[in-house]
Amino acid sequence: MANLYVEKTDPKAIIPERKFDTDSGWDVRAFKFIKVYGIIGTADERLYEEPNIKKYKVDQIDDSLILQPLERALIDTGLKVSTDKGFEIQVRARSGMALKEALTVLNGVGTIDHSYRENLCVIICNISKIARKIKLGDRIAQIVISPVELIKDENLKVGKLPDPETDQPRNGGFGSTGKV
Repeated sequence: MANLYVEKTDPKAIIPERKFDTDSGWDVRAFKFIKVYGIIGTADERLYEEPNIKKYKVDQIDDSLILQPLERALIDTGLKVSTDKGFEIQVRARSGMALKEALTVLNGVGTIDHSYRENLCVIICNISKIARKIKLGDRIAQIVISPVELIKDENLKVGKLPDPETDQPRNGGFGSTGKV
């Protein structure tokens, strides 16, 4: 069994929590808005960056951030987290937030390796067609501990792939096993 180690970088940060002891995910909350990126014309650009994020973003108020459609924000949780060697911490979207608000963790599942010691920050993207509000203290993601196979460098084999251990090799991907 792995341990989840948590260090607050600010006394006001909220420790990860879960509702039931059988839940695999621990909810993490928004502590500070760091950067906001969005589309200007035809290019993605950094729009605002802390500490001036409040000064320049018209719809930024003290405790919330309005994300416009397709904008993404880097949000600090106020925490540093780690786990034991042979495990990773996965940062995942919260399903309710994704379904109801169309706010999701942009990089799918983020990975925090055993040796990472910086703040846990989450990239949230608004994939809806309307502006969405995120407030400080909102549950923005969940973290899950997962075992990983630590491959040694000598086990990296470069060259032609070995033949599959099946007599029915696949002919491609993306639907190659039949229609959905």
